[in-house]
Amino acid sequence: EAGAGLSVGQARRLALARTLLSPGAIVVLDEPTNGLDRDTELAFFLNLAQAALGRTVVLITHADLPDGVVRSALRLVDGRLDRVLFTEGQAVKKGDIVALVDSRPFEIQLHTGEAALFRDEAQLRNAKLNLERYTQLRAQNLIPQQQVDDQKTTVDQLEAATRTDKAQMESAQLNINYAHITSPIDGVTGIRQV
Repeated sequence: EAGAGLSVGQARRLALARTLLSPGAIVVLDEPTNGLDRDTELAFFLNLAQAALGRTVVLITHADLPDGVVRSALRLVDGRLDRVLFTEGQAVKKGDIVALVDSRPFEIQLHTGEAALFRDEAQLRNAKLNLERYTQLRAQNLIPQQQVDDQKTTVDQLEAATRTDKAQMESAQLNINYAHITSPIDGVTGIRQV
């Protein structure tokens, strides 16, 4: 009958069981609990660590994971799996790219951060020049101290903004790097569910 009489959830559970019982050293699970009810999804995640003992599992999911399910997690809010670059039974070496996630949203974030940094650095240069001018005018008692203090605060705020821009750019670059999923070990790939 080839599974023709199975519900979506039953077919998914069967595919997950086959995958987890396969001998591959690396298992890629893409949205493995899609179509399962919440109780079954939680039971699957809680038993995943035991079922995958001794193997590397790449788990791609939008589901909220219970504590203790994964040793390390990379969270990609935006992105879709573009390509899987291995076939079942293929030998892979540590560092080989096994999958690619669409990195365009992260590239846009990087370019947006670059533009924000350029803008904030220009405003910071101008604010520093004004602070120098105001300090000189204050020394001549031509403006109130409050105006100098306000300008100093503006400089501090813009310095903080440039640091934030740099951090956002670093985060976007990190996500671009994470979009290239690599094999963590030498091994033979198992069944993929993509």
